[in-house]
Amino acid sequence: MSKSRRSFSASEKLSIINEADQIGVSATLRKHNLSPTVFRRWKENFNEGGVANLQSYVKVRNPELEALEEQVRL
Repeated sequence: MSKSRRSFSASEKLSIINEADQIGVSATLRKHNLSPTVFRRWKENFNEGGVANLQSYVKVRNPELEALEEQVRL
């Protein structure tokens, strides 16, 4: 059985960061089943650039590059 990766919006991440400030990091991480590493990364990104840095990173697909890669595979 494979695990699926969860994704959080910037507002959800901010809410979790604020909750950790209110009730504590350990309790918040247990409640949301998050690893300390993920939380630390979110917190550092928020401290460096605010909410804009909490946006999820989505791989942008380049159709031209994909076509070239397909040609190479053949």
